[in-house]
Amino acid sequence: MSPDRPAPHAPTAVLDVTGDVFARLSRLRHGRRSLHPRGRSYRATLELHPPAGAAPGSPFFSTPATYAATVRFSRGFGLRQPLPELLGIAMRLHDARGPGVDQDLLVSSSGRRPLLRRVLIPGREGFFGGWFSSVLPFEVGGRRSVFGLHAITPPVGPEGPDLERLDATARAGGLAFGLVLAREPFGHWVRMGTLRIGAPLPPEESEALSFAAWTTAEDVRPVGVLNTLRAGAYPGSRRGRGLPG
Repeated sequence: MSPDRPAPHAPTAVLDVTGDVFARLSRLRHGRRSLHPRGRSYRATLELHPPAGAAPGSPFFSTPATYAATVRFSRGFGLRQPLPELLGIAMRLHDARGPGVDQDLLVSSSGRRPLLRRVLIPGREGFFGGWFSSVLPFEVGGRRSVFGLHAITPPVGPEGPDLERLDATARAGGLAFGLVLAREPFGHWVRMGTLRIGAPLPPEESEALSFAAWTTAEDVRPVGVLNTLRAGAYPGSRRGRGLPG
């Protein structure tokens, strides 16, 4: 369930058109996701251990806590491995905003440095070697920021398709990512927590997952035109997949 999310400032007609486009894309994929159709999903745990004063004004990013999570790793356009591809990681923190009220955090393959973390970059190094960023800005405690993830454990097993290496590393119990936050435009990444990946989800449960950048609250607010359009894209994609709006 979503929290009382900040309302996007956009005409309803604009959001409806965006939703219709993504609904059609999902239908063209025969009811699969319009973007990020290929992926793996896992149960997980996020341990938040933010440094003091790292995100004043944001209760979520200022308070040490441990959350049960669901995480999906995916390939943006569904190209077959090992073709280079935009990669994504979507994380849902269960009950993070109160009982039955979740928090979603979504990141894509990007760069580490200040300018590059605002650019989508094909994940040539895979899920283990690259950096992932929200790319689009959020107001975190009233200050414009981006958040990200990067692997802090090496993969298990021989070289091979990255989704399969995720499975092998998760089964070995050693798959973890650092959650980081940076103030825009030139702030350094600050380690805020650790995401630990657990057991894989059954395929049918994984296929039913649906994440959205607007599943959030006032202290982690998406900002900007593109983030506003996303408020129409996610419900549209869900409609195209035959899921509740």
